[in-house]
Amino acid sequence: MSSNAEELTSNLQALLSIHKKAIDVLNSAKSKNHHEISSAVGIASTTVSTILNRAKGYGYIIKADGKWKKTNEIKGQNLYRMAKVKFTDSLSPRKGFSNEGTRSINPLKPLSHYKEAGEMMEAYRVIFCLENTLRNLLRSTFGNEKGWMDNRLDDNIKKDIKRAKNEPYYTHNKRKDDLDCVTLGHLFQIITSNKNWKDVLPTLKEQDKSSFINTFKKILPSRNYVAHCIYLDKTNRGLVESRAREIAMMFKL
Repeated sequence: MSSNAEELTSNLQALLSIHKKAIDVLNSAKSKNHHEISSAVGIASTTVSTILNRAKGYGYIIKADGKWKKTNEIKGQNLYRMAKVKFTDSLSPRKGFSNEGTRSINPLKPLSHYKEAGEMMEAYRVIFCLENTLRNLLRSTFGNEKGWMDNRLDDNIKKDIKRAKNEPYYTHNKRKDDLDCVTLGHLFQIITSNKNWKDVLPTLKEQDKSSFINTFKKILPSRNYVAHCIYLDKTNRGLVESRAREIAMMFKL
């Protein structure tokens, strides 16, 4: 099986979940800015920007002098066809393709929910990136302070860390430090704690604490759904990304 082809199909389908004309957007990336692409494909420029930035993250397009162009990753590819590839055990140029837009097998049988798991991958990726970015921000902010976790973490967080460290199924992989035991909710509490807030402020664009709290809290229910493997529909998966972007915009990352 071609892992690169499968990854391309998965990523194209993720782009199509943003808008059904996502491939038209990619194919219009011929030294045009996002406003010109928006006019060409007939969808909102904000949606076009979301698609282009996601595709840029995949390495499929680049931006130079305000103009978007395809990279060699997708040049010459029939993107409409690749977005509908159906993978089989023996994928070849003549075998394994269909217009159904789904995989033909579930390699995890007898386990179910394979299709839903694929749809949830994007939401998990967002939460993974957000949590680990915030962990590293706290490490860089307080890491040089001796015993900072003892001094700056509230007792309830320390108890949760201790409980996690005592769980046998948390011991398989070596952690960087105790921050690897905390959740997004814990990270939120650490950042907004009265003992830490003024020292975190230099890393923030959003200086109003109430506004920061209100924006951050929106993503916490979604995070719990993702972490506990509860399915989110396309609209709510999109909200996970948009809310994570809102949080990222509050930091000087």
